[in-house]
This record gives sequence, structure tokens and C-alpha cells, in this order.
Amino acid sequence: MNQEAKFGSVFLKSASFVALIAVFYLLDLVSDINFSSFGLLPRSFKGLLGVFTSPFIHGSNEHIINNSIPLLILGMAIHYFYREVAWKIYFWSIVITGLWVW
Repeated sequence: MNQEAKFGSVFLKSASFVALIAVFYLLDLVSDINFSSFGLLPRSFKGLLGVFTSPFIHGSNEHIINNSIPLLILGMAIHYFYREVAWKIYFWSIVITGLWVW
């Protein structure tokens, strides 16, 4: 695979994850669903679901922009250098950091 195709693939994979987060944010803005109820509530059984859902919940435009830009860049690096385990890195990053906060 040439470098341009590899870069395009890496960008698409990382941008897809960022787009998924943006979709949840837009749904939160335009629907009656209050996604903040799915946030992480430390030391409560109800809040344990937030370990998996909290990375997709953002409170403002600034919040999602400030998270999306680094996530896009770091996601591209993960997919470029660790292609075989990139999605596992995403999964375990969400689970481990969520459990630490919980």
C-alpha cells in the first residue's frame, strides 16, 4: 500500500471514531434525550454504565472541539503505527480510564 492510500485509510478510521462522537453530541442537541444521564457517576452502580458511554458525551461545542482535534491526531497515529491492535487500544483506553474515574 502506498503512503497516500495508507494515510487516507488511517485518516478515515480515526475520523470515523470522531464522527461517531459528533453524532451523539448532535443527537443530544436536537433530541429530547438527555445523554448526560448516561454519564459516569463515581462509586454508584448506576454510574457504572458511564464507563462505556462517557467518552461519547460532551457538554458544549468547546468541549467536543477540544477533544476531537487531539483524538483525530492521536487516533491517526494509533492506526498508523499499531494498525493490528488499534481498535483494542480504543476499547481498553475507554474501559481502563472509565474504571479509574468510577
